[in-house]
Amino acid sequence: MTEKPYQWNSQAFWLRVVYMLVVALVAHLALMVIWFLLVLQFVIVLITGEPSNTLQRFSRTIGLFVAQAFAFIGFAQEKKPFPFSDWPQ
Repeated sequence: MTEKPYQWNSQAFWLRVVYMLVVALVAHLALMVIWFLLVLQFVIVLITGEPSNTLQRFSRTIGLFVAQAFAFIGFAQEKKPFPFSDWPQ
């Protein structure tokens, strides 16, 4: 018989739940930062006529992090995202 990797009575399951809660909290904070970057980038474009390259790069990495976080929370990947691994490049 094949053992299921996550059963409610296993330590691995509850450890995964803790990791998922931490990652979900950090992803929520990242989404708030994305809203701030959206407004900031909009103001920069209004003033200068072009977007900030630095904000574009940072926005891209935050988007990668959020994608990794949602994949982990949804059991689509086992690799833990930031803050348990490096920030995405």
